[in-house]
Amino acid sequence: MNAIPIEQAQEGDILAREITNSDGAVILTAGCALSASMISRLKKMGIQLVHTRDQAAGGNAEAIARQQALLEQRFTGTDHNPFLQELKAIVKDHLEKSA
Repeated sequence: MNAIPIEQAQEGDILAREITNSDGAVILTAGCALSASMISRLKKMGIQLVHTRDQAAGGNAEAIARQQALLEQRFTGTDHNPFLQELKAIVKDHLEKSA
C-alpha cells in the first residue's frame, strides 16, 4: 500500500483504503479504480492523501519513481543535516532494492 498526495494520483490507481468525507460518509470504497474526474473531485473536496495498492510488475517502476520524487520533496532543504541525509539515503536504497 502506498500513501500518496492526491496530486500524484493517476487514472487507474486502485484505492487500498476507502475515502470518507469530514462527516465519515464513504466517498469511494477500497478497490475502486480512480478516474481523472474522481481525482479532480477529490482535489476540490480538499482530500490531500490517498492510499493506493502497490502496482504489479509493470506499474511498480512507476510507483517507485513517484515514491522517490516524494522522498526528494520531503527532504528538500535538509542538505545541512547529516542525520536526515543518512535517513534519506537509507530510504532511497530501500526503494531501489524494491524495484
